[in-house]
Amino acid sequence: MRIIYVIITLALVVLSYTCSEPEPEPQPHLLFDTWEWLESYGPYPPFHWTPDSVGYTETVVFTPDSQYREYRNDSLHYQTAFTLTLQDRVVGLQSGDTLRLGDSLSYATVHWEDRDTLLVRRDCIGCRSSRYSRQ
Repeated sequence: MRIIYVIITLALVVLSYTCSEPEPEPQPHLLFDTWEWLESYGPYPPFHWTPDSVGYTETVVFTPDSQYREYRNDSLHYQTAFTLTLQDRVVGLQSGDTLRLGDSLSYATVHWEDRDTLLVRRDCIGCRSSRYSRQ
């Protein structure tokens, strides 16, 4: 009877290991597009920024060849490479894909509120979080 218990236990362990779901992959194809900045917020005054409150529009573009371009009032403001990886980075009790721009030592956590709304939370104290809409 004891041998049957051991065999069943081992079978359950092997079965549960082989049936585990694969690790999720980052979804860069969801990021490849042009995004219009809607708002940003942070821990310090003025706490909340919008294109109307700062006096400029901002558009960011993520391309399939890992290029990031940021435009202010339709003029190129910043350009660099980017990487997107899936990690267990947690910001504000949420985890998401990790975005790194260029050689920067800082990271941001990317969340899709829905297919057309992107939330980027910078992973540092005092940094802003920004919401974008797919154009």
